[in-house]
Amino acid sequence: VVDRTIASTLIDGSISALYYSNRLVQFPLGAFGIAISIAIFPTLAKQTASNNITEFKKSLLFGLRMLLFITIPSAVGLIVLKDSLIRLIYEHGIFSRAATNMTASALFYYSIGLFAYACVRLITMSFYALKDTKTPVKIGIYIVFINIALDLILIRYLAHSGLALATSVAAILNLIILLKVLQNKIGDMELKSQISFLIKIILSSIFLGIICVLVNNYFSSVFDLSNKYNQIIQVIVSIFSGGMVYLISSYILRV
Repeated sequence: VVDRTIASTLIDGSISALYYSNRLVQFPLGAFGIAISIAIFPTLAKQTASNNITEFKKSLLFGLRMLLFITIPSAVGLIVLKDSLIRLIYEHGIFSRAATNMTASALFYYSIGLFAYACVRLITMSFYALKDTKTPVKIGIYIVFINIALDLILIRYLAHSGLALATSVAAILNLIILLKVLQNKIGDMELKSQISFLIKIILSSIFLGIICVLVNNYFSSVFDLSNKYNQIIQVIVSIFSGGMVYLISSYILRV
């Protein structure tokens, strides 16, 4: 609501650009991020009930690894294919090329925080499993004010895209704070031992991004992309190629 109010003071199309770009980010978040959190929650609740904190930590860490494995490459895919995706899905009727550019810019900055949006949800549910509903709410209130402050600062430099970046930065800060508080509550989760895993995910995601760009550019140079069917093929082949490279590189790197 605050973002929408601030966006209303910017140029026409700012609110729509934020809305449509956020919908694209919500797809992998809803399809995978929320689903994983919901699936793991009963296990976390049972382990808390039996006071098995060691297994609780393992289950939570497993969930976080799964979320990172899915959301980081998803974010890279959204970033490198942002123009093609938005053109395919939205660019028709009164949705102009200028609107595509505005939406793509917002999507870039929203995608940066995709992993944090997903992980925050799981960490929050972990607090619920520990029968602590107040801590996430208290932290969330502080994050809202931080988000608003970032909004007011970043719109000066990035216009509507600054609101998207502020949301991502706030989500990342929320994740960091929640993890810190949770570790104070249940003990060290050995997160530093996961650095090698994270590096492998990032490397595999970079390979995905490179392939997506190459395939996407090939279609742009060879096919008539004013044709919707060619746009569909371009996006599907780019996603499939990037996804296969990601899985193969993850296997080779032993993620």
